[in-house]
Amino acid sequence: LWTKPQTHATNDAAVAFTARAISLDGDNAEAYGVAAYAYARAANYGWGMPRADALRQGIAAGEKSVALDPKNADAYYALAFLYTLTGDVIKSQELLRQCIALNRNHAPAYAFYGLNLNRLDRARDAFPWIERAFALSPRDPLRAIWYGTIAQARISIGDDVRAVEAARKGIAANRNHSRNYAALASALAHLARMDQAKAALKELRRVQPGISVTRYRRILTSGDPVAVKANARLLDGLRMAGLPD
Repeated sequence: LWTKPQTHATNDAAVAFTARAISLDGDNAEAYGVAAYAYARAANYGWGMPRADALRQGIAAGEKSVALDPKNADAYYALAFLYTLTGDVIKSQELLRQCIALNRNHAPAYAFYGLNLNRLDRARDAFPWIERAFALSPRDPLRAIWYGTIAQARISIGDDVRAVEAARKGIAANRNHSRNYAALASALAHLARMDQAKAALKELRRVQPGISVTRYRRILTSGDPVAVKANARLLDGLRMAGLPD
């Protein structure tokens, strides 16, 4: 999970390894924490199980990990991811602060804190947190997601040219991650570069079959009105590019 670009296959493998580890040692805090992270990804991307099941199993695993080892920073990070997906971004931010207090060098936690700030309609405040993540881990396997978060925040504030730049860097880091294609398609549509926007949308559909505006809104916002407002311009650009509702 931590050393390779995100894919359905690596996530399924992680779930299987954690299940085996827990079967061998039911008090393995690390295994429960890693399982929570894998379930968070499964819920976020629709990988391998219904979203509600992944959230339920992930939160249970994360809470078990923290109970067994209250100093497991990664478990707090995984729980923060899961609670963001439930729509409880305030609780997620609290968990991320706990993660950072335990590990000041936890680059993904800084990036996720920035992502949450964007969901809270505070896009401009998000940039320093993501920049801190890059300073700590400039070649991180998660950097494609961080670039995508920057791109989304740029779209939120109307900076479409720089959103295109960030999204293209994210695609170069991982050509099979959907977030950057969505941001690229939206930003290009806002720039009236429709042929390029439609090409980016085609790639989005390749890596995330069945995607629609409604489904992507749910992924980005979990239905929270503040997050819906923060991502309205991104979703409008996807409609302009041709993504159906």
